Order: sequence, then C-alpha cells, then structure tokens
Amino acid sequence: MDLSVNERDGSSMAFAMTSSQRGWSRWPRPGTLLTCSYDGTTKFWSISTGRCWRSLKQEGPVMSVAVSSDGRYLLTAAYDGVAALWCVARGEAIRTLKGQEGGLYTAVFSPNGQSVLTASAHGAACMWRWRIGKVQWLLKGHEDNYMRSATFSPDGETIVTTSSDCSLRIWQLDSSDESRAPVLLRTLEGHYGWVNTAVFSPSGDQILSAAADKTARLWSASTGACLLTFTGHWAYVRSAVFSPQQTMVLTASADWTAKLWNSQTATCIQTFTGHSQWVNMASFVNGLAKIVTCSRDNSARLWDTKTGACLRVYDEHSDFVMWAMVPATLATKDYKDQRRKIKASQRRWIAKAASIDWQKDGSVWARRCGSQSNYQLYQ
Repeated sequence: MDLSVNERDGSSMAFAMTSSQRGWSRWPRPGTLLTCSYDGTTKFWSISTGRCWRSLKQEGPVMSVAVSSDGRYLLTAAYDGVAALWCVARGEAIRTLKGQEGGLYTAVFSPNGQSVLTASAHGAACMWRWRIGKVQWLLKGHEDNYMRSATFSPDGETIVTTSSDCSLRIWQLDSSDESRAPVLLRTLEGHYGWVNTAVFSPSGDQILSAAADKTARLWSASTGACLLTFTGHWAYVRSAVFSPQQTMVLTASADWTAKLWNSQTATCIQTFTGHSQWVNMASFVNGLAKIVTCSRDNSARLWDTKTGACLRVYDEHSDFVMWAMVPATLATKDYKDQRRKIKASQRRWIAKAASIDWQKDGSVWARRCGSQSNYQLYQ
C-alpha cells in the first residue's frame, strides 16, 4: 500500500470551511453534536437549538469523525482513502494521511492522542504518528477481506479489528517498539455475516460487536468467549456501543431502527422508530437520558431514551449521514468552567505590568507577544 502524508500549507486545498473563521475561538462548545456524511461534510450542531454553526468540507464521502481527548483536534476518515486532521480552533485541515488503495471506514485517536489508527476497505489497519506524519506499522490482519473497523482498548495496549470475513481479532501492541506491528492474541468467531464494528467496554474487559447477521454480540476480551447475543433486529446491525456505565447497549440497524438493551440480560428496553432509511449509527449523549442516531435518510435525530420520542431532527446534509456523536469532552459543563477560568486569568495578566516574557498562574501560562499588554494563554 502506498502511504503518504501531506502537511497542509494553506495553498490549493480540497478542504474548506463553509463559514467565517470567527467563532472558533469559542471552541470547544459543550452540547455540540458532530455529524459526517457521504456529501463530504462534517457538521457542528447545537444539540439544544438544532442550528448548524460550522461545516467542514473535503472531497470524499466522510465515513467517521473523532475528537482528540483534549478537544483540540478533529479526525475524519473518508472513502477516498484520506484521513484528515483538523485544528478545531482555526477550522483548518493541518495534515492528511493517505493510503492509495481502498477507502477508509474508520479513523480513531489513540488514548494518549499521539497516534491515529485507520481501517480500510483494502483490508489493512495502519498506525500513524500523526504529528510528524510517520507510519508506525501496517497490518493486514484479515488477509484480503475488508477491514471494517479498528479501535483501541481504553488502556491503549490492545486493538480490536473487524472484517468482512465474519470475525473479530484482538491484537497486542508492543509498547517497547512502536514501529513493530501488533501480535494476534485471539480470533473471535460466531457471527455469520460481516462484522461492521466492535468496541471495548469502558472497563476494557468486554467487547461489543455488530454484524450483518442481524445481531450484536458481547464477548470476553480476555478469553474470547461469547457472553450474550442481542437478537431483535430484522436487518443488518450497523453499530453497537456501550453506555458510559456499561449497563446498557445501544444498536443501530438497517431495519430503520435503533434499540436500547440491558447489557446484562440482552433484553430490549426501547425501540426508536422514525427514520425512513438504514440507521447507520447510534450513540449516547451525556449519560442515559438521550441518544443520537444518523441515517441514510440524510438526517440525524435526538431521542429521549425513556419515552422513545424524537426530540429534534438535524437535516441539512444532502446525502447519507454516516456518523453522529457528542464527544465526551464536549458533553458536560467542564469545558465551560475551564474556559471561564482561562478568561479570568487573561484579565489578570493584562492588568499586570509586562515585565517578563512568561508568567504562570496555577495551570495557566501566559506569554507576552507583541505589545506589552498582549498575552497568549497556554495550559
């Protein structure tokens, strides 16, 4: 596979932001919904008002979106084979990672934020040291079959991959040599259709998979044993995720519905109906009270988990919506509080005489730039 990296310099770019760059300084915004679509855009929405306040554009259909743990960077995976890194504060694509063969299905940050892991239709997972554009390793772990997804365990020591060969595979990363490809620990078999996605539980001891055999399955990460099977959808299960407390499971299906399940008994608790096409993904929003779904009907929807009622529709995409999520870093008021503290520190620094270049107040550093009363703030 021919792999290349491009650090964007602002010249001729196939990436654009469709609105003014003003307002990005207010990022991150709690209560922000992110969606990406086959129309090549990634959109930022206010969950409460339904207003789309930013849109990022790239050439290929965007299949997935992820946010770094500090909220500073956005990562998109497109079916033209390009993973793009965006500086959210500037609204700019700062780097692209490209594999020449096969479109990308997913791209995720490592838990420490230093690496990016992609999964491609060519059957390979690739680990990148994204800040310097270095390929750490390339893994063809499912022979020539499509690799549908690849993601990390919470501790970053293992990854799980899924494939059109109907299996999941768990791999051990080499912490002593990051350039060495991971070693296969075990293969999980039992699905009899493409395995579309797999994720580790928040505790890391279980894995949840979604497959084209109309089921989701719960597995032991340590033994590979199938613990539970979630049956009830009558078409492909496109995605399955854990609730933050690991007590619930949420699935999305090509039967146009999403379902909420008890993770201990595999009992269906709620079915969400209203989309007019495949539901590609469903995810929790800040706990259990609400969920968000996205669909081939070109929309995303917000739902009340208790009543199953649709609370809001987000419908400005012009093609399939492939991914919808509220990043955990943006789901609470933590960032508002953090931002408020930074602004307060800024006022204090401006009021002080600029007698030194660097000053520190708690976790905030200020650096004098330009005039004596102008400071840049760092955490």
